[in-house]
Amino acid sequence: MRSLAIAEAKEKLLSEQEAATTLGISYAMLRILRARKAINHLRVGRRVLYTPAHLENFVRSCEQIAA
Repeated sequence: MRSLAIAEAKEKLLSEQEAATTLGISYAMLRILRARKAINHLRVGRRVLYTPAHLENFVRSCEQIAA
């Protein structure tokens, strides 16, 4: 059961390139945002990964309400 949950979570993890493509920004911009701590991420060894929730939270933080 536990390995199933890990396998499901692994499918939802996005590489930096995949996350940048999903957000419609460049890989370099994503790295800048990560360095500025503007977007959450996971680090597994040397790999930097993102969950869909990380991307959704970032987009929400960028949202502006029209006056």
